[in-house]
Amino acid sequence: MSRGVCIAVIALIMSVPLASCGLPEPVPIIDEAYTFERTDGGVVTSIVEVMHSPDDTLIAAADRKHLNVWRSSDGEIVASKQIYNHDYENLGITWTTDSQHLIVHQNSAWANTPSITAIPISDWDNREKHAEIEMGASDVRAVNDSLIIFADVNNIVSLWSINEESLDRGLSYSSDGTPGCIDISPDKTMAIIGVELPEGHSAVLLSLENMAEITRWNQTNPITDCNFRPNGNQVTWNDGISIVFRSTTSPFGFVNVLETRGGIIQYQEIPLQDEILVLSTQGAGRSMESWNSMTLQINWRTSLGFNTNQFTLSPDSEQITFSTNTAIIPVFRTSDFVRELGSGPDLDNDGIADNKDDDDDGDAIPDIFDNLCAEGTECSRNANRDTIRNIDIRISSNGSVIIEEIVTIPLDLSRNIRELNSKLLDDDSLASILEAEIMIRQLCGPADLNEMAEEWKSNLRINGSVPWDSQSSCKEHSGLTSTTIIENGAAWKTNIQIAWITTLNVPADRLMRPFDVSLVNPPNMRYGSIMVNVQHSPAIVNIYFNEIYLNTSNIWNLEDSISIGLPAPIVSEPTVSDQAVAAVTNPFIIVPSILVIVIIIVLIIRRRMMFEYELDEECHACGKFNPPGSLNCSECGALFVYEQVMEKLHAWMIENELSVTELFDRFDEDGNGTLEEDELLRGLRSLKIADLPVAQLQALVESLDEDGNGVIDLEEFEIALGSVDTMLYEDDDYIDELEERWEQEIPDETDSEEEVATKVAPRPPPDRRNVESEPEEIIDEKPRRVVRRKSSKSNNRRRVTRRSNNSKLIAEDESKKDSIEEDDYDEALRRLTGSGLDDES
Repeated sequence: MSRGVCIAVIALIMSVPLASCGLPEPVPIIDEAYTFERTDGGVVTSIVEVMHSPDDTLIAAADRKHLNVWRSSDGEIVASKQIYNHDYENLGITWTTDSQHLIVHQNSAWANTPSITAIPISDWDNREKHAEIEMGASDVRAVNDSLIIFADVNNIVSLWSINEESLDRGLSYSSDGTPGCIDISPDKTMAIIGVELPEGHSAVLLSLENMAEITRWNQTNPITDCNFRPNGNQVTWNDGISIVFRSTTSPFGFVNVLETRGGIIQYQEIPLQDEILVLSTQGAGRSMESWNSMTLQINWRTSLGFNTNQFTLSPDSEQITFSTNTAIIPVFRTSDFVRELGSGPDLDNDGIADNKDDDDDGDAIPDIFDNLCAEGTECSRNANRDTIRNIDIRISSNGSVIIEEIVTIPLDLSRNIRELNSKLLDDDSLASILEAEIMIRQLCGPADLNEMAEEWKSNLRINGSVPWDSQSSCKEHSGLTSTTIIENGAAWKTNIQIAWITTLNVPADRLMRPFDVSLVNPPNMRYGSIMVNVQHSPAIVNIYFNEIYLNTSNIWNLEDSISIGLPAPIVSEPTVSDQAVAAVTNPFIIVPSILVIVIIIVLIIRRRMMFEYELDEECHACGKFNPPGSLNCSECGALFVYEQVMEKLHAWMIENELSVTELFDRFDEDGNGTLEEDELLRGLRSLKIADLPVAQLQALVESLDEDGNGVIDLEEFEIALGSVDTMLYEDDDYIDELEERWEQEIPDETDSEEEVATKVAPRPPPDRRNVESEPEEIIDEKPRRVVRRKSSKSNNRRRVTRRSNNSKLIAEDESKKDSIEEDDYDEALRRLTGSGLDDES
């Protein structure tokens, strides 16, 4: 849908006001609809014209090639015919004044073929009475029961008589322009013709006695519709934006002009009622208006929820039938339409006796289809409580009251309304929001909402209180907006429901249950709305308090008053759960609980944020963040686990041609001859070998620390680098060099002995010696390092075993220390006693 169409529709919705108070003239409301049928079963896309017969017995309609005729009394189809087999387009239809012939005129493109035909109602297949001329663009109008007038393609306006077997031309008038609209005076002596001139337009008053021009009125705007007024003394025509009144007697002067403020499509004056019905455009939609022909004031205006360009008024002016762009022909009727009401019992109190009522119980379900009831009961006399008129009264403890009256439109009419509405703005199968809004305006009609609000204010009593501040509105309840017309779909089985809503206020202090809700008088009919022509009686009243359903009435035939009581609230002993709820809702518990919950939430969010921050592992060697669980850095390759650290470090040492000592000194930052955990970690990071977490670092240190002192000395560092699995060398030079370094690292035993001897203290006297026998310790010699040597020419390998001499040196040192201590003591003893000198001498 284009933007311009949307704007036009919005303008239409806003520009269609409701009628003034009182509705001085009855409003036609959609009551039923006819469906146009083609004999070939084809799809009907548009109705050209629809016309009531003058005796109000038949309604005829034509599409492009076919003709349908219905009885107006019961809507039964009388005839469905194709006019001719050729593909000529029907231009329009009209009735003779005696309703015995239906005149059909066509746009004939071939010579010697019928273009206008008078079909007798006695034989709908009879095509003998026809004329074989090329039709013009004018209307065809019947002067009497045997005389018609129209213009041919040569702009010659002629009178044609209907004979037994033909149409014969009579008097003619040669127009100086192209004739358009034509109408006949009530006394059949004059005709008014709208003529399009080469420059400008004219309304020509023509005498039917001699087909001579009486007078003409020239004007600028085109003349699209023209009529005689019921008294015959004035003519009117439509210039597109207004209706002009002129006198038909000399001097044929100006009388008045009616400005409707809308584009006028068609208008028709109702005799003896001083009323003019106007079909006009409002944006992209259509509206129907009623104007007082004397005061030229509007009586009412209502929007039409379908697309139409033509309507016909029944002779009694109580029915209006529209041609549309669908196969549906809607029939509107006013409240004054005469119905056969019958006499006898009236179950639903709708004014129609049961023997004449198609819906005895008033539940919008025809009796022939009414099967919704309990077993053993007569369904047609047991109303469906969901589809009768529902009056929902919703009361709030603050004193506000909302009354919602819901009426249900019968299913067949609902389907026809959806079909019409779906083609209002675009040719699809969906009743859009904008289309439905216009149709709701039509169904709600120009009902007097102010009067309805005052009615509820005077009728409703809640606990004896009189409400105030009442306002009423009308809207769709369900079944139209955004529904499709697909057969057997969800909407196909759905009724349209319309709701009238009234809001009021009552004293809040009077709403202490129990109390009564009463209606002093039944609600009236919503005149001007769809409620007039659908089931609106009986009704059911439902009471809600604070949105909780409490009570309902029996089926109410809208007679006398009705009262419904609201019981007192049931007070029961509190259960354990009630007590728990009361304890939890205690203000002294709620506030601390809220504080605790807020603190917990803050802690959870904070922990969550910290957890998400810690998910990515940062490599401190290069600063790159890595996914959790990574074994090494994706940027620099630094390991995050300790298993392969020494292998990678050994490879780096070989690649950079460093010795173990040089590498150890590089890691030993404080030069104390040992590597602590932090020194080892910084060294590994500096070489981008590894960036170990604390647990992995401790595991690495434990694997290297053979003496368990918590630090790594050069020997342990060297052992770790030398014990790398599957170390292969291309020659023996490195092994020889390594063995020489081992020999040089063994301390000089002689120097050690002398140094120890100088530091030994004299031995205590023998009587003070505490001699303990210690078991001899067997020190196993175990290999400290195994280096596999691979010959470059063979696969033979030899082992070089390095044994540690530390244990042996310690044992020898202890024995020598004991002997030295003993010799020193004896020497001192001899000097003191002099016994030594005697022995020597």
